[in-house]
Order: sequence, then C-alpha cells, then structure tokens
Amino acid sequence: MNHQKPLICIVEDDADDRHLLQQAFASAGNCQLRMFASSEQFYRHMLAIDSAGPFPRLIVLDFNMPAINGGELLLRLKREQHLRHIPVVLYSTGMLPLLEETLMSYGAHRCFVKSMDYKALADTVRQLTEMASDGSVATG
Repeated sequence: MNHQKPLICIVEDDADDRHLLQQAFASAGNCQLRMFASSEQFYRHMLAIDSAGPFPRLIVLDFNMPAINGGELLLRLKREQHLRHIPVVLYSTGMLPLLEETLMSYGAHRCFVKSMDYKALADTVRQLTEMASDGSVATG
C-alpha cells in the first residue's frame, strides 16, 4: 500500500504568492507540493506524463496569468484523455459568480478567492490539503 503524501500542483505566476503558498503548505505538512511559474511550463509537464502517472491528486490554478489564463488551461487539461480525471481548483483575487459558474461548467472542481491575510490563506490551504488527502476531490 502506498502511504506517500498526495501531490498538489500549483500554477501561480506571481513569485510573492508562490512564496506565501509554499509557506502555508509547509505549515500544513500533509502533502507534496510542486510549483509552476507559468501555464505553458505546467502544461508541457502534464503532457509529458504518460498514462501510468504519477499524477497529482489536485491541481490549483491562478486564474489571472499571462499567455494562457487559468480558465483556458483548465479547458486544455480537460481535453486530454489521460489528464481529465484530475480535479482542478481555480483561484483569483476576484471571483464573480458568473466567472465561477463558467469555470465550474468547464470542469473546475471548486473556485476560491485569493486570501488577503495569512490566516485566511492557511485556512484555504488546509481545505485544499484535506481535499487532496481524503479523496473528496474524486470525480465521477
């Protein structure tokens, strides 16, 4: 039986946000974390994974990124047969209901608003870690 911590991949173009996320996930300590600074870098990485994996248990995408935004990246991931089973969460500094509804229709598992303080960020990270650890992101 494999007792490895679940892998969560995060795509975030802002270096300060990546640093804060790394700190918050390190404090949570219940997962492996792999950070990507661009959508293109992450997408190339995911296409290189063959059907045997290893696959992340959860993908977290910043919505507002240059070149390929989180919504477009979500659509690309869901078009790939060997990747579409991986749950994807999107987050943004502003998440209007219409945007959230659209992202959910594209296949997002959940949408979050970026936290402006560390305590709220830590709470979001705890939720994400639990989602990846307990299987609550399983898709039908």
